[in-house]
Amino acid sequence: MAPSCCNTVHAADRLNVEEIWWPKVPVCLILGESPGKPGSLHFYDPIPIGRTDPVSIRRRLLNELVAEGLLQGATCEDFRERGYFFDHAVRCQIPMKIVKRDRQLAQRYQSHLVTTQSHLARLIERFDLIWVMGHMARNAVANLGLIHADRRGLIPAYTEGRKFFISPYVRHYRGYGPHDIVAAFVAFKRTLGYLPSAGDSRRDGNGHRGVKS
Repeated sequence: MAPSCCNTVHAADRLNVEEIWWPKVPVCLILGESPGKPGSLHFYDPIPIGRTDPVSIRRRLLNELVAEGLLQGATCEDFRERGYFFDHAVRCQIPMKIVKRDRQLAQRYQSHLVTTQSHLARLIERFDLIWVMGHMARNAVANLGLIHADRRGLIPAYTEGRKFFISPYVRHYRGYGPHDIVAAFVAFKRTLGYLPSAGDSRRDGNGHRGVKS
């Protein structure tokens, strides 16, 4: 059944992402803005073999998590095994001109699109860490009263309390890029005890540094 927000079956439902990709031990929910324009590939669509991953956020995010030692391989399977789950503040696929306009509104916490979504609260309560990625995602979480409606920019990434890491999308900006964003996330996990201190050389059973991954 199509949801009332867009009268179209969400890609997340079509792909059964919660049934297939939900981690056995949920650690971190990464919350993006929206899954692109109608017909776009979803984060959990199959990763092609032998060519560049066309889903840019997935490609950059997984590769940087591997580079930082948080994943063994740039796969959705390892992503799930390490306790991560990716979703969007707005699950509808919407023309990008509408998304871009709404993103501008979200910088003032006035997004219209995020108010139509009903899945966020039940997801957020099941994870210890929430990575809020982008203005629309931040607006959505603030609407739930879980973070402040902070007017600061998303660069550099920042944290709120012991649960929320807030950043721009993992891509290149002037003087700030994927490595900087993911390194800040690693530092956040380390302060919370999910990873050993930088000088600790202990590694887990998969050859990665860390306590909880």
